[in-house]
Amino acid sequence: ESEKFGSTALIGGGHVGAQKQFGNLVAGVELSYSGLGSDETVASLASPTVTYATKASDLFMVAGRLGWAGDNYLLYVKDGYANAELEYSGSAPALPDAFKQAKRQGGYVIGGGVAYLLGNNLMIGVEYNHVSLGEQTLSGTTSLSIPYMLTRAETEIDTVMARLSYKFGARQEAAAPLK
Repeated sequence: ESEKFGSTALIGGGHVGAQKQFGNLVAGVELSYSGLGSDETVASLASPTVTYATKASDLFMVAGRLGWAGDNYLLYVKDGYANAELEYSGSAPALPDAFKQAKRQGGYVIGGGVAYLLGNNLMIGVEYNHVSLGEQTLSGTTSLSIPYMLTRAETEIDTVMARLSYKFGARQEAAAPLK
């Protein structure tokens, strides 16, 4: 049986990318890095005195984007690779620091958003991303050298981000604002 974790946290970071417009169709690629402070602790379903915690400290994504541009708006979807630094830990009354294991874990990102071009170069927008980092099996020894195996540690991160972007290059024509 798997444990469920949930957390709300602030996220901040940066992104860089390139895109090309073909009529109203816009295709591109984007690289982003975000620092986050997601940290959640829950009681075990099997034993309420046993707690598990997960912490995500950063998020790296590289994704392809495909969108539709009209006037000053861009609606897009994205799909690609995601990677995060994760720390899993557990404790019980007899073992306050039973185990702690950190690792980078890769997976995928899917998402989408909307951007609005202000003037010639400044874009504002909002974006949603669903990141799945897969299922991990954690094993090792506790602080008292007792072997442990925790299975079904599955990590998913959902983000809603406000975005501010600077578009390099001059606006060519009114009909193609997001070149």
